[in-house]
Amino acid sequence: MKIMFVIMIVIIMFIGCIGIFKDIIIDDSLYQTAPRDPLTLNDVKLQRDFLVFNVSYGGGCEEHIFQLVSSSFMESYPVQVNIVLSHEDNDDPCDMWVTETLIFNILPLQNSYQNSYNEESGTIVMNIEGWNESINYDF
Repeated sequence: MKIMFVIMIVIIMFIGCIGIFKDIIIDDSLYQTAPRDPLTLNDVKLQRDFLVFNVSYGGGCEEHIFQLVSSSFMESYPVQVNIVLSHEDNDDPCDMWVTETLIFNILPLQNSYQNSYNEESGTIVMNIEGWNESINYDF
């Protein structure tokens, strides 16, 4: 198990070096207006401080842009956030069915929580648009 974790970290570091994963963006306005071009969420997993998405979408001719965008905290116990995997397909005219894995760093959520509530540990319930169950982010 420990070896798998080390391998995952090495992979994430490598991916990070080539720019494949990005930080979550916490912005109410962007959450409301973020592009929501069609995509299928095949799987969503929390891997420590990363959300890993397996997605599929139609395209193949244009660059597709993905951002993970969160609302600000909703006052509840535990606190909750609404999250959208924003997808801009740039009007891709092609119909190839593309499947890929996207990795997003969600440490900015933890940092925002710690700054807002002066607590080192906590739980954030993440409600991901298009996914049928909430994911608890414990730190």
